[in-house]
Amino acid sequence: MSGKEYFIFLVAGMVALLGIFLIFLGMQSSEDHPSLLGVEGLVGLVGEMGAENKVLVHGELWDTVTEDVLQVGDRVRVCGLQPGMKLEVKKI
Repeated sequence: MSGKEYFIFLVAGMVALLGIFLIFLGMQSSEDHPSLLGVEGLVGLVGEMGAENKVLVHGELWDTVTEDVLQVGDRVRVCGLQPGMKLEVKKI
């Protein structure tokens, strides 16, 4: 093996090791922080009640489930998700 081929293999090996290390770091980071995408990311957000038991949260209208008596314009906090993609909310 000539010096040029040795250098190419050395650089390729270092790049591969760097890639494996970066993938490992990314996997560790994703385990530490829960996903904030999708419906799970809505929990804790504040929204405003609209007509027909709908709430405006993060620019979208969602159906709601609540034990509170709510009126249009009331501010609510998302507490969870119910079956049928309905948000569980509480008045704040």
